[in-house]
Amino acid sequence: MALLEDSLKNKWQLGADFNLVEHRNREIDLVMSQMEEKSWRAAAVFDQRDKQYIEEMVFFDRGLDAFDNAFLEMDRASFSEFFDEANSFDQRTTLLENWLCRKDEEVRNRVTLPTS
Repeated sequence: MALLEDSLKNKWQLGADFNLVEHRNREIDLVMSQMEEKSWRAAAVFDQRDKQYIEEMVFFDRGLDAFDNAFLEMDRASFSEFFDEANSFDQRTTLLENWLCRKDEEVRNRVTLPTS
């Protein structure tokens, strides 16, 4: 390998620091890959601004009548609790979509007021 490096350095007039193979400690590679994965996962987590924006969309046309107002605070608490729990999983978007579909179905099927 050293002979090939020397011949390439001479032929192409490369610098003295040219190497065909980068020698690096395997532990450093493992730490770097773990750091990359953690930063990738952290970047995908919803922040408070995202939560507020999604909540505004979910509850956009809610609370227009007394019947829906009876459920509104309970639904907001349910959303907040679910969102905080689901945000720790990698499939947070899929979980959120499923929750929204179930909640929409639940809202359409309501016929009685909630019990106190």
